Amino acid sequence: MRRGYLLLLCLLAAGPSQAAEERRVALIIGNGSYKDASLKNPPNDARAMARTLKGLGFDVLEHTNLDNRSMNRAITAFGEKLRGGGVGLFFYGSSTAQVDLKRSPSGAAIR
Repeated sequence: MRRGYLLLLCLLAAGPSQAAEERRVALIIGNGSYKDASLKNPPNDARAMARTLKGLGFDVLEHTNLDNRSMNRAITAFGEKLRGGGVGLFFYGSSTAQVDLKRSPSGAAIR
């Protein structure tokens, strides 16, 4: 999350005046829901990031707790919004579980 705050600081320095000059689109995803555990921080971080970016003039696509299919749809929609150009920002907040060198997506059972 520290990198996210650094990025936010850079965007704040740029100021909202650039938003009027250039289209800004942000895809924000925070996954914290797993079958065996629920994590509060990733969705909370995503909501905070989305709120801040909206204040900076971004068109924000905000999602929490997406499965693989829904994540692919969100990324496709993000790409479509950027097709005409502009600035794109992708923020993904999650705590991934790793079992036997395989990472588990949101919604997966952790064993």
